[in-house]
Amino acid sequence: MSAAAVISMRIRRNIRRFREAGALSPDQAISLEQAGVRDFWLFRRMLAYGVYIEQSPGRYWMDEQMAEEYRHERRMRALFITAILAIVFLVFYVFAR
Repeated sequence: MSAAAVISMRIRRNIRRFREAGALSPDQAISLEQAGVRDFWLFRRMLAYGVYIEQSPGRYWMDEQMAEEYRHERRMRALFITAILAIVFLVFYVFAR
């Protein structure tokens, strides 16, 4: 399994855990332990993007709109990179003939 696939799975899992815990508004903020989420680089990246919001020290909630926007942006970036690689491949293929 590729690293990108593992990262995507972790993003979906973390989003699902916050949804299941009901931490979708400031008054429902929970700790990472309650959500079953680890504080590692991916969580901090999503925190900086605004998907997770720290309500009080150690207590977070998830902005669902930002979560969807974050996932959409990742998909568009992957599509763009794939398109660029396909174009590069085609250029090399044409000129190699």
